[in-house]
Amino acid sequence: MAAQGKKRPHSTSGLHIKRAAAPGKRQLDILEAGLRFAPAANQQRRALTLSVAHLVSGGGGAASMPYTTIPATFSPAFTLVHGQILGGFPSATTIRKRVLSEAFEMVQQWVVQNVMGKIISVGVDGGAGKMCNGIKVIPIIALSPALPHDLILDIELMRVHENGENQAKMLSDMCDKLELDKMKIKWLEADNNAVNALTVKILNQKYGFAITLARCIDHCLNLVFTAFIEPFEEKFKLSSFLRAIRSYIMSGGGQSRRNVITEHALSMSGFDSTATRWTSFMMAMKYLMGMQSKRELATARALLSEMAAAGDESAQTALDAEDVPMLRWDALAQALESMGKDEKIKKSRRKEGEAKEYVGGGQIAEVSLDKLLTSFADIGTFRVRLCGAWRTAHCP
Repeated sequence: MAAQGKKRPHSTSGLHIKRAAAPGKRQLDILEAGLRFAPAANQQRRALTLSVAHLVSGGGGAASMPYTTIPATFSPAFTLVHGQILGGFPSATTIRKRVLSEAFEMVQQWVVQNVMGKIISVGVDGGAGKMCNGIKVIPIIALSPALPHDLILDIELMRVHENGENQAKMLSDMCDKLELDKMKIKWLEADNNAVNALTVKILNQKYGFAITLARCIDHCLNLVFTAFIEPFEEKFKLSSFLRAIRSYIMSGGGQSRRNVITEHALSMSGFDSTATRWTSFMMAMKYLMGMQSKRELATARALLSEMAAAGDESAQTALDAEDVPMLRWDALAQALESMGKDEKIKKSRRKEGEAKEYVGGGQIAEVSLDKLLTSFADIGTFRVRLCGAWRTAHCP
């Protein structure tokens, strides 16, 4: 209860107002009375901060959004369109059942308008996805210099492996659904699989097309370069060697071995390669034949600084040395030797009865470090490295 004779102050909803002037004096206006509004710029900045924090943190079951994608996703055009949604977004069920299908139809109509009446080729290539129990996903792409972009005409989902018959029917049904002129589709762009040649034959004989198979240049080049690299792989086994290095680094579990790679001014992605992509092997070898970059050296120094601050004396010793770029091949050999020394120290501590350090159980089988280091010292591999280093220095 308020004390008798005193009036309870009126609520001002966060606005601070000074008491009015004494009786008999001029009545104060609003500003003179002390009314204070938060500046609009401050309100906008706070709203921006809260919005970004909401997107980055996710919450409410929503996935977090990388801050780097926010400016492009919430562009001025998006915010303008979003301003027309007066009632906010509908429920997740409504979005799934109605809005997404309408969005798909809107995009597909735009694609058809761009393709209609133009001479085009269509590209097809299937791949098993990691979703929906590995269902086969086959996009049908329209390609032509007359188009603003390569455009996706349709996406077929298959539970069975594609063959000439079902692939031809898929393309014919797509033309009927989108009301495309079959005679405007002049080429089927695909890889060298025999099923694609059969597809073209069935399209022309059964479905009224006049189409020609155009073999994908990338797949054709892959055959040439794979044949070129094969003798080198048989002799030096460099591709297998790179995969063995990756297996050794990843099989240690945890982060320690990957940290050693960073400490030696190297990037795991630089020498990673895939057996089915000859370009990845060539890029990996080119990377290892090059010199460490300023960025890699700076990243290594930053990690070593953190380790030195935590009391690592060897990291401090490395920091005291001057940054001198070296051939990445040699740096990788030194990194592996360092991992071997660390592993020997851990094993000796275990023998002495110290508690075993827990690391995440790696799913990849351990690779013998001795075999890797022997490969580094192999005279044949050494000659390949010398040739690569010479070409790097004289053939930029």
